Amino acid sequence: FVMFIDDITECLVGNTKLLLYADDLKVWSKVACLQEHLDLQRTVDYLHSWAVANKMVFHPGKCKVVSTRVYTQADYWAATWSQLPYYLYSYKLAGVVLDNVDVQRDLGIYVCRDLDWRYHCQYILGKFTDRFNLLRRTMYMIVNPHQKRTLYVTLVRSFLEHCSPIWTPHQVGVLNDLEAAQKRCIKWVYGVSPRDSWSEREYYDKLVTLRILPIREQFYFNDMKIL
Repeated sequence: FVMFIDDITECLVGNTKLLLYADDLKVWSKVACLQEHLDLQRTVDYLHSWAVANKMVFHPGKCKVVSTRVYTQADYWAATWSQLPYYLYSYKLAGVVLDNVDVQRDLGIYVCRDLDWRYHCQYILGKFTDRFNLLRRTMYMIVNPHQKRTLYVTLVRSFLEHCSPIWTPHQVGVLNDLEAAQKRCIKWVYGVSPRDSWSEREYYDKLVTLRILPIREQFYFNDMKIL
């Protein structure tokens, strides 16, 4: 498959770039004028022509447009009507107008228009909680803390590990929510009621015994591995 699609990158227009991962494709460009919108559209047209020539098809319903921009206060005051057409553009694939969305999932990560990761953090927290509740209900017969630790790290904590250097939150409130979720899991590992109160020292001592890092330190550790 990789060899079959190898020539798909040969006809990019202007400063348009393309990235492939397995059967997932992203095409993007920095846009500052109408011509760069047109160059990006011509690249999309080429991709459609390539698919037709190779007996393949892109599903327009699964293709989305995310226009990212980081705003400053000066941008709001300086905005004029003449700038608007250069921001949003109706891209088409096979004659179908592609949806311009505020949030799009990309390889398991939700990317927002404003490049803020709070939406993804809330998604991760929800998945983390759901998976832990499922684990707690189905593995009620296990009492050994080491076995529980293995189940937690493998089936629940792994949600926090996926591409964390990209979306690691900097908001203290989000980090505290994630840490509180892990604390509930550690109490389950030790067979302690979630209503029982632990001091911060007690909690960290339990983490040391289990050889599990606090959430914030685990994010730092993952960042350092990438570095």
